[in-house]
Amino acid sequence: MTLWLPALDYARSLAPQMREVHRIVGPAPCVYAFGMSTPQLAADAFMEAG
Repeated sequence: MTLWLPALDYARSLAPQMREVHRIVGPAPCVYAFGMSTPQLAADAFMEAG
């Protein structure tokens, strides 16, 4: 089970979802975030910073 933990943690995180958003939107300085939850907005801000 411990070998699966990093993969499961990544799959349950918002990283894959935010990577796909950034792949589609590109380096947009401002994106309308209607309907995004607070954790999604925080993940987006984190992805922008990193």
